[in-house]
Amino acid sequence: WASNHDEFLICFEKLIQQGDSGQKAANQGRHEEALEIWRRTAKAGNRYSQFHLCSYHITTTTSDNLRDYDEGFRYCKKLALRGSANGQYFLGLMYVGGKGTNKNVKSAAFWWERAAKKGVGDAQLNLGVLYMTGKGVPQDFVTGYAWINLAAGQDVKTATSARDKIRDMLTREELTEAQRLSR
Repeated sequence: WASNHDEFLICFEKLIQQGDSGQKAANQGRHEEALEIWRRTAKAGNRYSQFHLCSYHITTTTSDNLRDYDEGFRYCKKLALRGSANGQYFLGLMYVGGKGTNKNVKSAAFWWERAAKKGVGDAQLNLGVLYMTGKGVPQDFVTGYAWINLAAGQDVKTATSARDKIRDMLTREELTEAQRLSR
């Protein structure tokens, strides 16, 4: 067992190093090289590289001439289907923005709910906003407040101020129920 365990650790470290070498290149501004590393290793099954490709193509700091929403969508979906909370969050972003796929707020809500249940604060905030506005899900102020309250508990930017503004919209009973749901 020990030799199999050691082999596993060596392979695991190699996977991380491959993904990290792409990240290092990206951090140094060598984006084409990073994409080449991530693409090569992602095709070989490296999930770290798949995640980098997923997030790279949806991140606003990515240069437009290097962004490939179709590739980003493919890898985000692959990760989301495997249960990756961050893959689910990014897939929701792609659906809500129509990036690499048709715009579909219901699908965004579907994936954000999965990520939110796994503790992704930004997904909690986004899902809460969807419930507050009734986009992609039935409008429900109590559920919306509960999700936004969870995001605020994680110090997600703008969640605390959003939660505080929404609080005044709820009755005492609704607020009590929303806080109970948050627990």
